[in-house]
Amino acid sequence: MHANGVAHLDLKPDNVVVDFGKRSRDKDQGTLYIIDFGVAEMTVTTSTTMKDLCGTYGWTAPDIQDGQTWSPILADRWACGKVLLYIGEQIKWTSRVQDLVRQLMDDDPQARPPIDVILEHIFGGP
Repeated sequence: MHANGVAHLDLKPDNVVVDFGKRSRDKDQGTLYIIDFGVAEMTVTTSTTMKDLCGTYGWTAPDIQDGQTWSPILADRWACGKVLLYIGEQIKWTSRVQDLVRQLMDDDPQARPPIDVILEHIFGGP
């Protein structure tokens, strides 16, 4: 999504769907889909900034709420961490994923890791 210049801007559990359909041999695996791109922004990079409020309260990065300019991609990374934190309340994450969540939810937007680091933490590689 980000590699294609798209920032979702409303990542939350309601907008993440997992399909455990017939294609999956293992009932514990499925295909993850991100849905509802109603407030998404196109053609963005980590240097793109915005000032408008958007997203769902409680799921938006602190940098969106402080009234300053903010990066859509870096805000999505924070929201990804928040979603993982929420899921982690339902299941037991490994210490590796717990470390990733801490990094994603860093108050400093520039400290939030890019997607390749996220994939490495969760799956062991991109």
